[in-house]
Amino acid sequence: MVVPWCRHDWREMIGVTMTPSTTAAPASALALFRNIPVGLSVWSKFRAQGWTATLHSVVRACPARPRAVLARGLGSRWPIVRAAVLSAGGKRDQCQRLLRETVARDPQLLDAAVDILVAAHQPWAARRLAEQFLGRLRPETSARLLSSEGYFSRALEELGDDAHHRALAEVVQGELLSLDPSDRLATPATAVRMVDRPQRICHLVTTALPEALSGYTVRTHGIAQAQSRRGRNVTVVSRLGFPVDQGAIAAQRRVWVDDVAYERLLPARRLPLSADARLDIAVEEVVELVSKWEADVLHAHSKHDNAQVAIAAGRRLGIPVVYEARGFLEETWRSRGGSAESERYQKTREAETQCMRAADAVVTLSDSMRADIIARGVDAERIHLIPNAIADEALDMVPDRDGARRALGLSSTDRVVGLAGTLNAYEGLDVLIEAVALLDDPQVVVLIVGGGPQLDHLRNYAAARGVKARFTGRVLPSEVHRYVAALDLYCLPRLATDVTCLVPPLKPLDALALSVPLLASDLPPLAEIVDSSGAGWTVEAGSPEVWAGRMKALLADSDVLAEKGRQGRDWVRRFRTWRYMAERYDHVYRAAVAVAGRSCEEGQ
Repeated sequence: MVVPWCRHDWREMIGVTMTPSTTAAPASALALFRNIPVGLSVWSKFRAQGWTATLHSVVRACPARPRAVLARGLGSRWPIVRAAVLSAGGKRDQCQRLLRETVARDPQLLDAAVDILVAAHQPWAARRLAEQFLGRLRPETSARLLSSEGYFSRALEELGDDAHHRALAEVVQGELLSLDPSDRLATPATAVRMVDRPQRICHLVTTALPEALSGYTVRTHGIAQAQSRRGRNVTVVSRLGFPVDQGAIAAQRRVWVDDVAYERLLPARRLPLSADARLDIAVEEVVELVSKWEADVLHAHSKHDNAQVAIAAGRRLGIPVVYEARGFLEETWRSRGGSAESERYQKTREAETQCMRAADAVVTLSDSMRADIIARGVDAERIHLIPNAIADEALDMVPDRDGARRALGLSSTDRVVGLAGTLNAYEGLDVLIEAVALLDDPQVVVLIVGGGPQLDHLRNYAAARGVKARFTGRVLPSEVHRYVAALDLYCLPRLATDVTCLVPPLKPLDALALSVPLLASDLPPLAEIVDSSGAGWTVEAGSPEVWAGRMKALLADSDVLAEKGRQGRDWVRRFRTWRYMAERYDHVYRAAVAVAGRSCEEGQ
């Protein structure tokens, strides 16, 4: 079920406005022409990955309607094309089923099927398919699969010295080398320019608004906008090649979102295939830009690529560097099926650790993450905790609970539980659905807002268990609060994994801002939010029976739910806005300047 709330722009939710331009058309045409070399570089990398990777990328970039036409046309004749369409549309289960049936009919399509799954970031499904049919993969297909599984050296061995595989070998080798930051972190340090109150802040990020909308980019904008409102001169610099590498071929080098400048590293030249070589170019680009701005602090955000660039550039220019570790991406990758024995996991973890040790200050999001960073050997005094927050404007929204329920086909007497977010397996929504099934109460409804890999599975599971449920699929971010307003209880049944036991989600703050209390798994990052806010309860992770018992008791007492909701909203207003966090960042920057100054003196 999809509710037709699509009139508003997504920027409404996070308070984003784009600065108008009277020369948009000529500027776009000029940018398109200037970005051709970077666009060709992107195309070259896709070609190195094979024709199926190129096909999948093109299909994914298509809007929904042309994609549907493609599925009916070419997809009806060529199942590999149809599989690409299904994958790009988020229908992973259907895509995998179609590929199994296709290879069963025609084993010669095994390589193409494996390549589609690799391009769709499903390497473990690709491995299962290859093992199921016991076919001998071509060297280049095997290398792409091994590389996507994180075994770069084995992939290079598979390719050998064959000249036909030279481009792919360069890509794989570059990925491997980019995981070793030693050379960039060894850049000789220049004397630091000491500033009592840093005013000019340069953020280095992977993706950014307005082209990429995610929790990552929303946090970046919240920080930068709050700092700008405090009178700081703030610039956000995205990774080399972004957003052209995401299909925005006419992207301009600089755009303004609200009062924040977003700068893109889009040199007018071809970029190498090697990720390692691209990092070296990124350092040069950042040095050139930042030397003109005379930044007081370079603030890099996950992942380690950005930290490598910031540390190398900062040392050359004598600028302190802050590294904000927002997550442990190697653990996220492992939670999706990656192996802790792989080069990707081990080298990514070591690269992150080296960057944390080399930065003048480290920022992270929770006590559990801080403890992990200390265990890596990072000086505890250089680690600063700045948790997730929300824009002040989010607290100005007045939720229309009754209107939200009417639009969803629910009554005012229904008891609604659920959440909003990306539907990954570790979110544990099977537990929530099973708990509601155990309640066996027709007035209890599960509301799940968002899309993701588990959407089809959860729909089928709820139907099989006879649970009354509403699945919105993906919705505009500007509309998420309208759905969340319908909830009596915001549920976070996350399973206990290495990543969920460390990294906190952002969405619970949106729920608390709407006066919706929390029921969460008893994992450290979630317990931190519940205990600090006093606006919810924790319950044993992974146990539907315990969840059912606690929900039954809570849903029977609407006064307690309302009081907890009011308490949560007040807590967010006082302690979890970006305006509040901006003051804490000022302290972090002053500490980074002091550490950098001492390091320089000791080095001399």
